[in-house]
Amino acid sequence: MNKIHFKEHQQVILKELSSSKKKVLIAVAWLNFELYETLFLSLALKGVKIKIIINDDFINNRYKESINLLEKVGVKVKKIRMLSPKNYMHHKFCIIDGKKILIGSFNWSKNANSNFENLMELDDTNIINGSKAEFEYLWDLNKETIKLQKKLKCKNCSVNKCNLMILREDNQHTEYKIVSVCGCDNYKELATDYLDIRLHSTILGIIDSYSEQIESLQEHLEQIEVLNLECEYDLLEIFRGLQADYHIHGVAKLQYEVTSPDGDGEWNTKVIWKDRFAYDLEENYYHTFNLI
Repeated sequence: MNKIHFKEHQQVILKELSSSKKKVLIAVAWLNFELYETLFLSLALKGVKIKIIINDDFINNRYKESINLLEKVGVKVKKIRMLSPKNYMHHKFCIIDGKKILIGSFNWSKNANSNFENLMELDDTNIINGSKAEFEYLWDLNKETIKLQKKLKCKNCSVNKCNLMILREDNQHTEYKIVSVCGCDNYKELATDYLDIRLHSTILGIIDSYSEQIESLQEHLEQIEVLNLECEYDLLEIFRGLQADYHIHGVAKLQYEVTSPDGDGEWNTKVIWKDRFAYDLEENYYHTFNLI
């Protein structure tokens, strides 16, 4: 049953957490551990696995002693610090035993009790699975991935510069080139090398598999969003291993598009993955970047 609450949010949270039998996943920007410490301890001692993601800031760091105590009984706490003090891990959701999600505007803090807030109890499988994928993404997030947000602005076009990895498959290798692109026609080549030939087919296989599932769903928007999150997560696992000397904001492949009945066409570079903060990357670049 789905419910929405506009008052007594903390009581609802405490009640639902108390019902947990196996696992609790919490991603909340600001959490007053003094209010929830006793319940977290009780659940952990009963064998409930608890993972908590919060902001790494002075507000949450006031509860250092409480966090240390919880970690001693097996509660896992991850703090996330963004590059800018104006940006936050701003989620407010909790997944209980993989069967229910509490989500809304309500932060688990004292001040939130004095605000007009909302808190929803949902048991929709698609929403829960999508939120689990987001939680796993955040839990695996490292400093190198967060640094993807750091981009330099081009002095000529005022568009942020992004590092684009372009893949091209030949008979023996997957050739790649990393270039810095912006809104200008020119680009700067940063690196070029060869990888295992299977990388290209693995990446395209993941994309094709999810694309077929998404196409079959058509109007089921919630399920499509879940699949998009899962696809992004699977691809990120691959691209994270490619982050070497340069932070990669996006990955693209060379493709030949037929534009006439007689088979004539042109090469272009299609972006097949980009980091969620790489807003300035275009979907297609009508350029081969000297890979052809």
